[in-house]
Amino acid sequence: MKIAIIVPSEDHFATAGVRIRYQRLKPRLEAAGHRFELVPIDTVDARSEHSFNTYIFCKCHDARSLILADALARAGLHVGVDFFDDYYSQTRDSRFVHLREWLRNIAPSLSFAICSTERMRAGLTVLLPDLPFHIINDPCDGLDPDHVAASIEKNVERALSTRQLDVGWFGMGDNPHFPVGLSDLFAFSEILMQSRRWGFEPRLSVLTNKRSMTAERLEMLARLPVACALEEWTEELEGQLIANSLLCFLPVNAQPFSTVKSLNRAITTLASGAQALSTGYPLYAELDSFIYRDLGTLISDVERGAPALRRETIPKLLESLEALGNPDVEASKLISFLGNMHPLQAESAPSTSVQAVVHGVGALSIVHKLAQRIDLLSVASPLTSLELDFDVRIDFDPSTGGTSAVLSDAALRLLPEPVRQRTAPCPTGGKRNLYQLVLENPGWETEDLFLDENARSMSVALSTYASRMEATLAGLRSLFGPIRVYVSESRSPYWPHTHRRPVCIDTAFRAQMDAA
Repeated sequence: MKIAIIVPSEDHFATAGVRIRYQRLKPRLEAAGHRFELVPIDTVDARSEHSFNTYIFCKCHDARSLILADALARAGLHVGVDFFDDYYSQTRDSRFVHLREWLRNIAPSLSFAICSTERMRAGLTVLLPDLPFHIINDPCDGLDPDHVAASIEKNVERALSTRQLDVGWFGMGDNPHFPVGLSDLFAFSEILMQSRRWGFEPRLSVLTNKRSMTAERLEMLARLPVACALEEWTEELEGQLIANSLLCFLPVNAQPFSTVKSLNRAITTLASGAQALSTGYPLYAELDSFIYRDLGTLISDVERGAPALRRETIPKLLESLEALGNPDVEASKLISFLGNMHPLQAESAPSTSVQAVVHGVGALSIVHKLAQRIDLLSVASPLTSLELDFDVRIDFDPSTGGTSAVLSDAALRLLPEPVRQRTAPCPTGGKRNLYQLVLENPGWETEDLFLDENARSMSVALSTYASRMEATLAGLRSLFGPIRVYVSESRSPYWPHTHRRPVCIDTAFRAQMDAA
């Protein structure tokens, strides 16, 4: 089997989810004779002879994944998504409209889905009831019992002799949408003060990502009730931090985004030789015998020389890790799951010869570049403010008071001959050859399509979004006839709710829109 894990960029190779889940499975899968590679999305070419038979998209939420997944599925290849996070089931949160629409758009291309917890699967199967899900438990690479025991004993001895409690916190300190990470640390930090009741002075060390170190969060850390040292996270420093900490503090809030997370931070803590203190939501209940919920109990066990994780209990931890995330077992289960997928048939011919990406308010230049690289038309709707070499732009024509389409050479070649004969060279093309075509009877009011520059407020853009996108799609249909369209959008709640999936805009177009 040949499996490609598609990620947004090479930078994602080192992220915790990809590193723990896939980097640890890779040697096991390759040893079993399978090809298994991490592939940046911009290097995937859906037109060429395919190097893999299974493609898994990870954290690729822009239109590039929609375009590639659709092309790969139509080529008869299995396509899946690994849902590292749940941005989709919280249907009352308007910030995630664009992500829920992304899910609706990519769903027809999927053969399967992957996630890391049963809670995640339960939430997502409601949205994708016909899609087979596979759970990959976070694999543990094992541990050296003697090294872990020595580290524990050293840290216990130091705590008792110095009356200092060395506490570690590590991980992503932020999320673009939810208060997690450093916010959780701050919210639960008063628990660490309790150590003073038992004569221990807490000393906190924090490792986190650079992006999270905003002025607001640094000020928040400065208000922690305990001394705090802060460094930028690296994998090497993480290992050192845990090995030198008596305990790692793993608070978890009860918001839905957090409650579906995996066990990886607790497993990493225990496998590296520190005690685990987790307050808030009981995320790590499956490791309950090694997870402290109360700091006083932890300190009491340390003072009597019997912390939950110690030399005598390491064999029990190994049994738990074997059951929860044996990498050989996880690799075997993944291959078995993928191997049982029904073979797919490639489409004998594309449903339409013209394909395009329409850029909305939250348009991205990376999507534009991919579209042109794989010979899709890149279309600027009247909503986009990007200044790129688009293949099609529908503009207001002040000389006529109507609308016209400005076209590139690539777009000109795809026009039906009768339409092409109506084009004329555009004098404002600069170094590019551009062509202009007046759109006759386009079927919309000009004021629906173009707004005064001073009226581009959020409320106006939101109120006119659907009609302006529909007008753009109708304009493309009048130019090219049947055309397959993908919408590039990365913001909420800007989305044409009538446009549910990549569609072939032909005679059935209006029926599909009305049915949606």
